[in-house]
Amino acid sequence: MDKGCSKVKKLFRFENDCHKRNFIITLCVYFNFILLGWTYGQLGTAFVDLQQILSTSVQQTSLIFTMNSCGYMLGTLLIGALYDRVPTLKLLGLLTLLNGITSAVLTWCSSFGLFLFVRLVDGMLCGGRDGGGNAKVSSCWGFAVRPYMQALHFTYAFGGIISPIVTSHFLAPRITLSNQTTNISYGNYTNASTFLQLTKQLLNYNTMVDERAENSLTANVTEKWDTFNNSNSTLDEIVVYGESHVHIAFVVTGILTALSGCLYLVLYGFGFETVPSYRPTVESPPQNDTKDQGALGFLIDPLYIGYLMEHSSPLYLIYINVIQYS
Repeated sequence: MDKGCSKVKKLFRFENDCHKRNFIITLCVYFNFILLGWTYGQLGTAFVDLQQILSTSVQQTSLIFTMNSCGYMLGTLLIGALYDRVPTLKLLGLLTLLNGITSAVLTWCSSFGLFLFVRLVDGMLCGGRDGGGNAKVSSCWGFAVRPYMQALHFTYAFGGIISPIVTSHFLAPRITLSNQTTNISYGNYTNASTFLQLTKQLLNYNTMVDERAENSLTANVTEKWDTFNNSNSTLDEIVVYGESHVHIAFVVTGILTALSGCLYLVLYGFGFETVPSYRPTVESPPQNDTKDQGALGFLIDPLYIGYLMEHSSPLYLIYINVIQYS
């Protein structure tokens, strides 16, 4: 027991004030990266709800990922151009605050074009946060950065794991309607409006909901009806979605992201920007060989993994990743 406590105390024992301040900055970046992973994990989880809000097809809605990737690339270029020209903590704080605003208003953009534009800006700000956070942790620790960089990427993954769990509580309920539960043959209905009224009754739909939720349900049910009406098969069951509250989840994400940006600005106000890089007692040289091997692996991996997935089994992707990262 005493040995365990002494190890914990030794872990959080700071050599000097520079060591302590750099550790505080790193914790701030970790919190920011948890929310960065949270943002990306939330987007895929809410895909169906976003499709309802925008009244778009799957193919159209998938463009949000393309716009996000384009924005992410622009964001990394932007942070690279501004990193040495603007105080880092101030820059990251402003980017994160703006990112909180775009995350909060994203789901309120019912226009598809406006939604894509906001997502482009949101992706650009996320790319800036990502590149700036990695660079800041590297500048804080110098050659001693390796464990801190590992922890940084763990925080990103952790945010991506917990985000779908939290967001799932705000998604539209998925309800399967079948002949067995309704005792009605859907094939007897001759138009989409009649079918829509039946669906609302079965869902016990609240007529006092906002207009956006009404339009989402109408578009969803009408699409299901058109699919059935244009087919020659008998409908045994159909899946519809109720009212979505996913905008609340995105607002929560925006508030937490803005809070993370405020932490950056607080550290900047307390003079953490001028903290020099931590220099350990014994400096170890940078591992250039390891970086070269890693880059070579990223170049070769897709070739043989793709071959194995195509000619043997797709599970080889999982097998090889487990071996490489274990």
